[in-house]
Amino acid sequence: MGYYITDYQTLKFSYTANRSQDILYPNTPMDADYDNSDLYNLEYEARELGDFSDKLNIKYYHTKVDHPMSNQNRLSSNSVGVIKHQLTTEVNGGKISNKFAFSNHKIEIGADYSKRNWDGLYYKNDKLFPASKMHSIWDVDTTDFGVYFKDQINLENFVWDFGVRYDKFKITTPRIGDKDRNFDALSGNLRVNYLLNSSVKLFLGAGSGCRVPDGKELYYRNKMGIAIGNDDLDGVRSYEIDGGFEYSYNEIALKLKGFYNYLKDDILYNSTAQNIGGKIYGQYENVDAYIYGVEFSGGYKFSDTLSSDFSLAWLRGKKDKPLKGQTDKDLPEIPPLRVTFGIDYTPTDSLTFRTEFQGSSRWSIIDSDNGEQELSGWGVVNLKLKKSFGDNFEIIAGVDNLLDQKYTTSNTYKDLTLITGGDEVMKMNEPGRYAYINFRYKF
Repeated sequence: MGYYITDYQTLKFSYTANRSQDILYPNTPMDADYDNSDLYNLEYEARELGDFSDKLNIKYYHTKVDHPMSNQNRLSSNSVGVIKHQLTTEVNGGKISNKFAFSNHKIEIGADYSKRNWDGLYYKNDKLFPASKMHSIWDVDTTDFGVYFKDQINLENFVWDFGVRYDKFKITTPRIGDKDRNFDALSGNLRVNYLLNSSVKLFLGAGSGCRVPDGKELYYRNKMGIAIGNDDLDGVRSYEIDGGFEYSYNEIALKLKGFYNYLKDDILYNSTAQNIGGKIYGQYENVDAYIYGVEFSGGYKFSDTLSSDFSLAWLRGKKDKPLKGQTDKDLPEIPPLRVTFGIDYTPTDSLTFRTEFQGSSRWSIIDSDNGEQELSGWGVVNLKLKKSFGDNFEIIAGVDNLLDQKYTTSNTYKDLTLITGGDEVMKMNEPGRYAYINFRYKF
C-alpha cells in the first residue's frame, strides 16, 4: 500500500506471508514439515527538501521464518524414530539514505542497522534430542551497524563511481564454551567508464570488501553435539579487479567482461577435518583462494519482429593450498562453461514467441576431497509464449526442457546434508519436460 502524504512525501507499506506444508527434498535425509515466513517493510520518502537533499529515504523491515525439517515421511523414522530439526530466524533492520547532486557530482550517504537471530533445536519423537540440549545453533544474534558514502562524477567522456563503507559486527551466543565475536570491516570500490565514441564504452574497476562468518559457520553443532562450526574463523577479505567493454551499433550489441577476485581467508567446509572416536566429521576453516572468469553477452536485431541474444560465462577457482589433511586445490561450487542462446519473434506488440537453448560443458574440475562429482555436459531447449489482451490481461505459457533431457546443474559439495549411497552422494537431476501456463490480471 502507498500513501501520498504530499506531492513530495510518500509512505509505503508491504507485507508478504508464506505458508507451505510438506515440502519434499529428494536428495536430503529430511523434508520440511512446513515453511512459514512473514516479511514486513515500511518506507518513508521525502523529495526536494533543499540543496543537500533531493531524496531522503527511511526504511524499516522485519522478517521471521519458521522452518522445521524432519524424517517423519521417511522409512528411517521406523528404525531411528522421528528426528526433527526446528529452525527459526528473525531479522529486524532499518536504513536511512540521502541523495543530492551538485556540479557534476551525484552523492549518496547513508547508514543502516540490522539484527539477525538464528536458533535451532533437535527433537526425537517430539522430545529434545538427548545429545543436543545445547541446540544446533543456539540463539545466535548477529548485529551490524554500517555507514557508507557514494559519489558519481561525470567528466565529459568519463564517469567515475566511488564508494566506501564501514561496518561493525557483533555476533553473540549464550552457549558456554563458544566465543562471542566482533568484526570491523572497511570496504571500498572505484570504477571508471570511458565513452570512446558513440558505439564503444570501456570500463575498469577495483574494490575490496569483507564478509563475516555466519551463525552456522561459527557455531553449528550436529545432533550428536559435535561442533561443525568453528568460532575461531576470520572474516573473508575480497580483493577484485574487473574490466571490459560494451559495443553497440545499429542492430548489434556486445559486452565482454573479465574479472579476478582474491579471497583472503575464504571460508570453506573441510569434510575430513575431525576424527572423533574413529568417526570422521567436517568443520569450517579459513583458506586463501582466488576466482577468475569471463562473461560475454550480446544480441542482434534481424528485423522489427525478429531478434536474438546470447550469453556465455566461464569461471575457474583455486585454493592457494589444500585444506588441512587434503590434497585437492580446486574450489567447490565453481560451475563449468555455461551458454544461453535465444531467439524472439514478435509479430505484434502484444505477442512474443521465444525459443531458447541453455547448455553446459562437462563439470570435470571439482573438489573431490569434499564430495563433488564429475557431471556430464548438457543442453536443453525451452519454448515460451507471451500474449497480452489490452492493458490488463496477460497469458504466459511454455515448455521447459522440451526434449526431456536428463541433466544436473548442482554438484554434491558436502557442506550440504545429502543422501549417500555407499561412497557416493546422491546427485539431484533437474526436472524433465515441464509445461506451464500462467494467467495475470493487472488493475
